[in-house]
Amino acid sequence: MFQDSDPSSFDKHSETPLDLNDLSDLRNPERSSPEMAQRVLHEAYLGWARIGTKGENELVRGRDNFTFDDKQVFSSMEAQLRLEIANSLHAGGLDPRDPNIHIRFLHPLVAVSPERRERHYYVELLKDCRDSVLAFRQTAQVFQCGPVGLHAYSPDESKPDQLVKCELVSRPAFCEGLRAMYDDLEARRTGRFCSSWVWRWALEEAFKEVKDILSTQADSAPTQPGAGSLQPIVCQKLRYFRTAEDTAQIQAKIANIDCSVLLGHDSRRQQPNIFTSISSPDCR
Repeated sequence: MFQDSDPSSFDKHSETPLDLNDLSDLRNPERSSPEMAQRVLHEAYLGWARIGTKGENELVRGRDNFTFDDKQVFSSMEAQLRLEIANSLHAGGLDPRDPNIHIRFLHPLVAVSPERRERHYYVELLKDCRDSVLAFRQTAQVFQCGPVGLHAYSPDESKPDQLVKCELVSRPAFCEGLRAMYDDLEARRTGRFCSSWVWRWALEEAFKEVKDILSTQADSAPTQPGAGSLQPIVCQKLRYFRTAEDTAQIQAKIANIDCSVLLGHDSRRQQPNIFTSISSPDCR
């Protein structure tokens, strides 16, 4: 399905092969690199792992320091993530069997607190050894201008199969996504969640809030003979405003409800900031 990348094929400055736990390409955080955005992503990953779900954690690194249970959980995580990534690549129009797509499971960490052990993985997906791919949640997109990654962790020792997955997106990749959205709207193409992360970020929360409103309205409305489930929600009258290189505002009418979504990039968290507001005659 995927080929784990040969580390030596990614080191462009040395004939010494990189260790599998190093960041790939120009991206070893222990030595200087022009790919600074990748190092920032790695620092954000470490920050998330240190904080954890219950406060400050102590990070355990190196497989020699992992317990048998740690290694079993990491093995299960990798199998789950491979399957989800393959499904998401397919949904996004990419071939998971493409030999030029490489998946790497990097920087395994065990975050230890008095309450639990959280296992963390930094997942990197590369295409043609140079472009970054973000593929999960049935969405897959290739980024050429900056790195992206996936932070996956298992927060509950009693339920190791229940993973939390968070996208890590550098500012260059986020700006590239905004430009792609603008190009879609200029060309009057319809945005699709499965092939555009910015479309998903921009509209997913708005759709959710609109569904909640419509469900509430349906629950309070008198029952009518033959009434069925809610009709599919349609997005209309999309408008896009680039307020800065890494900030944009999307306005749309969804099921007769006016929605406004402000998109920005959080440089500390290396994730998108999404602020949604909705208004309709019934919501004012």
